[in-house]
Amino acid sequence: MAVQDLGWLSRQRYREAILIGLALVAVALAILHEDWAWRAERVLYDLGLSLSARPAPDDIVIVAIDDRSMAEIGVWPWRRAVHATLLERLANAHPRAVFLDLLLSEPDSDPRQDALLASALRKAAPVMLPVAWYSAANAAPLLLEPVAALREAASLVQAEAQPDSDGIMRHVFLRAGLGRPDLPHAALALLRTGGEVLPGNLQIERAQQVSSGDARTWVRDERMAIRFQGRPGLLRRVSYVDVLSGAVPAEALRGKYVLVGMTAIGMGDAHATPMGGVYGQMPGIEIIGQTLQSLRSADTLRSPPQWLVATLSALALLLMLAAFARLPQRYALALALLLVAIAGGGSVALVGAGWWITPVGFVPAALLAYPLWSWRRLELNAAALDREIALLDADALAVAAPSQANRSPHLDRRWLAFNEATERLRRARRFLAASLDGLPEAVLLADAQGSVMLANRRAAALFEVEDAGELTGLSLPRLLEEMGSASGIDWPSELRAVAEQRAALSVPVQLAGHGDFLVSVAPAPDADGPRLIVACADISSIKAAQRQREEALAFVTHDLRSPLSSIALLADLHRRGIQPLGPDAMMLEVQRLANRALTLSEDFVRLAQAESKPLEMASGDLCALVLEARRDVAPQALASAITLDFVPPAGGMAIGFFDRELLQRAVGNLLTNAIKFSPPNSKVTVSVTLREGAFLIRVQDQGPGLNAQQLSKLFGAYVRVGADPAQAGVGLGLQFVQRVADRHGGWVRAESTPGQGARFDLLVPAG
Repeated sequence: MAVQDLGWLSRQRYREAILIGLALVAVALAILHEDWAWRAERVLYDLGLSLSARPAPDDIVIVAIDDRSMAEIGVWPWRRAVHATLLERLANAHPRAVFLDLLLSEPDSDPRQDALLASALRKAAPVMLPVAWYSAANAAPLLLEPVAALREAASLVQAEAQPDSDGIMRHVFLRAGLGRPDLPHAALALLRTGGEVLPGNLQIERAQQVSSGDARTWVRDERMAIRFQGRPGLLRRVSYVDVLSGAVPAEALRGKYVLVGMTAIGMGDAHATPMGGVYGQMPGIEIIGQTLQSLRSADTLRSPPQWLVATLSALALLLMLAAFARLPQRYALALALLLVAIAGGGSVALVGAGWWITPVGFVPAALLAYPLWSWRRLELNAAALDREIALLDADALAVAAPSQANRSPHLDRRWLAFNEATERLRRARRFLAASLDGLPEAVLLADAQGSVMLANRRAAALFEVEDAGELTGLSLPRLLEEMGSASGIDWPSELRAVAEQRAALSVPVQLAGHGDFLVSVAPAPDADGPRLIVACADISSIKAAQRQREEALAFVTHDLRSPLSSIALLADLHRRGIQPLGPDAMMLEVQRLANRALTLSEDFVRLAQAESKPLEMASGDLCALVLEARRDVAPQALASAITLDFVPPAGGMAIGFFDRELLQRAVGNLLTNAIKFSPPNSKVTVSVTLREGAFLIRVQDQGPGLNAQQLSKLFGAYVRVGADPAQAGVGLGLQFVQRVADRHGGWVRAESTPGQGARFDLLVPAG
């Protein structure tokens, strides 16, 4: 494969890597932003929690309403006197704080039962009671509070269990309420009642709208991830019936956080947690206890900002793709799988350190990286191979028969293409030779040593051999030395310089009997070494035009030098005090000579403009243009006592489309020419008429006229036809008119009879 093709392949791989990287980063960001992989994320999160159990705290005790208590005390619900007795036992033990997880929103049928329980609540203080809420279909939520007698004897808290969308408890809201989140969570209330301060490094997610102001809306705030300490049953439990009977000593409860709640199977107060697993659901009272431990120890899970996680994921993906480009292909898949394992395992391991960094943005994108990169690499390699095949096809595209590979299956096509390459290249060589023969220039191809390898028919004719093949093997420097050069060029050294320095060379030469040529030599890089391409272009016509231009320039320069030399001579005579003419006569002569030089230079410049100036076509009135040209030459006519008449067309106007500046100068030249050759007290008539979609401008004078020979040379450059040498110019004025007419798509003609004046017709298309 050629070096440039390798460069193309490298650039394409670089572009593909960038595009794949951007696509994977977009996938990672979309997954992180849209939570498309939240189930997989929760699996890793739960696994990390389940593998990072903590020791059970010894100052949190659950008084469990368990199956044994239900069996011994009797059918639920129990009388409130039973709970009052329990609270009296707890009051004697002096716990730090008590949470009685019973929803006592209905008054007892015996008012004395409520009064008895309220009295026990006061004795066991501080005690917290939960409130709850419920909402019927399409109805505002209702708050369920303890009866009035109990509300006055205890603090009210909320212990809402709000699982994630998959039904697993992972978070709690530390504050909630109707309209305003003014009810603390039971764990938060226990912590503060127990005299402990909420740690300042807790990672709590606050709601954007803290209060809705609508008492019909249940509002939550301060969402916190629960750092579960272990599986269900981790916290110390004592049976409700044992505390009630006095079997639990007071020392076991003294100074402890006591949580009284349901643990009996089938009572409904249990929830799935990441720590459940094979152990089943966790009772709600234990979730509150583990939440309390998370709060007091600040042992909660912290997460970095999402933008930081997204940035790290994007960098990891880009670095992985950069490694793909440098590693052998067999290692790329292993690297992708290793990084996925590290990301997933590291995320699980970091949970034990109190950090949750989700890998779900990186992992899916990393799993896609290798298939995408491998696919695009194979496609690029196949494209490079197809590119080489296409280049082979293109080598003989115009001379080879249709390739059989193009009608074969994909792999067979590539195989057949290589088999056909040799034949196509031979055909391409013959085609190259035929193409060289068709070139309008003499062309030779030589190696770095100057030996001719290939030549065309024009080269054979130039060097006077019958067949171009006869030039093969000849020395290129010797052939070129047959051509004469004004600089006497050393062809062997110049050709070596072209081959070594890769710099082109152009030399004008002459070949006897063939004219002028421009020999151009250029290097042609080749796998086997540099080649030299020599083209001999016939520039005889260009040289002829150049010589004509030089002659014209010399002619004009000579004419310009004559009046200017005369002015300089007069000035020198005046300076030396020699005055062959009087002052007035001398000034008139200087003025005449200066006007002569000015006229010559202006004619030359105007002719150049007429030939090269871009046309600025615009709509206008040709009559107004002719009248303006007439005003320009009026002083000349007045000085020569010549009358200028204008005959307009029928209607008085001639609206056309023309370059106003050039056409006005052309008309002015015709009028100036007529005035110059008209006798005093004569008349020059200019008219405009419409003729078949064009306008004819006619200038008629009453001068001496022209004979047939003068008319034939009238519009040639640098030809004087005036009778008086003092009046004759360099022949550029009328040639200017002809150039303007040609560029407008019209013509100019002259008719004259000696002694009867001359008539000039300028036709310009109206459009």
